[in-house]
Amino acid sequence: MGKTKSFLGIGLSILFIFLGINIFTTAGSEEAFLSPVLSKISGIAVILFFGGLLIFGVKKLFQKNS
Repeated sequence: MGKTKSFLGIGLSILFIFLGINIFTTAGSEEAFLSPVLSKISGIAVILFFGGLLIFGVKKLFQKNS
């Protein structure tokens, strides 16, 4: 995986983490199609999934190619 793809993946992961935080924090304050509990659960799932991808991308970026 090249450095350009790693930076792209890291940037997208950060973007989706912020999106998950937004879903989690605004779930109870706005009327949505989903229930507030389901919105909070989906926000947490997005944060955890893309947080894991962010950690993986950073490790791959600093890992030496063997």
